[in-house]
Amino acid sequence: GQAYSTKAWPWLASSSAAESMAAEVATWDTKYGCDGVDLDIEGSAGSQTAGNNLVAFAKKLRELNPNMIITQPVYGSPQIAAENTMVNQGFTTNGQSLGLIDSVGIMVYNDEGSLAWVKDYGNATSQWDGFPIKVNVPYSDIIVGINGNAGSGSIATMASDIKSQGLGGMMTWLSSVWDATKNKPAFTYGGGAMDATKTNTTTGPAWEKALQSWGPMPTYAPTNHTTTPAPIPIGGCLFQSQGADSQNHQLNLTKYQGTALAKVDDNNQEIVYEISPCDNILTCNNMTVMSTAINIVEMECMSYLSMWKGGTTIPHYDSTEKIWQFIYTNGQQCNNGFETIF
Repeated sequence: GQAYSTKAWPWLASSSAAESMAAEVATWDTKYGCDGVDLDIEGSAGSQTAGNNLVAFAKKLRELNPNMIITQPVYGSPQIAAENTMVNQGFTTNGQSLGLIDSVGIMVYNDEGSLAWVKDYGNATSQWDGFPIKVNVPYSDIIVGINGNAGSGSIATMASDIKSQGLGGMMTWLSSVWDATKNKPAFTYGGGAMDATKTNTTTGPAWEKALQSWGPMPTYAPTNHTTTPAPIPIGGCLFQSQGADSQNHQLNLTKYQGTALAKVDDNNQEIVYEISPCDNILTCNNMTVMSTAINIVEMECMSYLSMWKGGTTIPHYDSTEKIWQFIYTNGQQCNNGFETIF
């Protein structure tokens, strides 16, 4: 963001220009498989005028594509007017989200240094008079930064503190996407000195442990890009109900609507299943769908499993295996609970 913020962004010169850009960005999920935007505006580009128009952009994007993720990175010390405006317009003084942005990411990457700045956003109203942040961001919506080449100790400490403080997670500067066709990072920065992907042979297990400490997340797999993607298993339940609901074979995922759940396959840790209950917010081969099977070694979607349409599940029919990939029974509406069969 800093490299692109040496001068004003043309599409933030007016609210109409910002809304026109929002109309374009709203199509990026279907055009490019892009599920969100990170509004990293810094330096001289982040003026108050730009901030006002950035709010107009985000509001229009929400209107046109409610499923698009919008994140707002900030400096540790609030000092960019546009960033501060987005935060102030996105939350309330009692810590409620107004739906403008999904998270606030603190761009401090030295070891666990970003944790020291959480209070400036999570408890901003308790700071000194005239403090630029006038609202309190829910801790669960705050993402803290960490360097991509951080040591295993720092990764572990950060993961523990994130969990104990109820924060939303960590963002890495940087972590490139691996290009399996060339067996190297597809995009990197500064020669990859801070690239978590480049150093994953030594710190990969630490990242894995950090992810596992927060709940069911994809398991770290050593870099091996010659592996042939395994076929999608035919049998077995992906998500199972617990307690009283299990006796009725019901699974109530109402509280997860609008989010994505993930589960590693029990027999093949190269495969991760994703589901966005009662919503199409996942991307697979340029389609927005409800559930997918992902090969995390090849970093590709193997197949979509189902779509959500008109209050019901539309399972994917595999003509080769002659099976329905994903079926919901015992109620199709989110608030009725449902049983999953795979």
